[in-house]
Amino acid sequence: MNNKGQALVEFVLILPIIVLLLLAVIDFGLLFHEKMKLENNLNDILILNIDEMEKYAKKNNLEIEKNEKDLTIKKEFIFKTPGLNKIIEKPYFIETSGVVYE
Repeated sequence: MNNKGQALVEFVLILPIIVLLLLAVIDFGLLFHEKMKLENNLNDILILNIDEMEKYAKKNNLEIEKNEKDLTIKKEFIFKTPGLNKIIEKPYFIETSGVVYE
């Protein structure tokens, strides 16, 4: 009996799932990369004064929340994997915070 047709059908059935998993891994890698860039932006922002912070945030599409000593920056991240953007809340914000020393 010829099993080549069966293997082809199984491969065609499994291929979309494998592709979606691969795309999800790539998306989470991009999310991690954006988080690292956001932390680098936070280090740059912490040395600036208030006016310069606002300009820097506007230039880089960041949201700034400043409390007494804490500074939190947020950035929106859009998942590009089909189906993943329906599972994870939309919009998804990456955020990081630090302490402002004056």
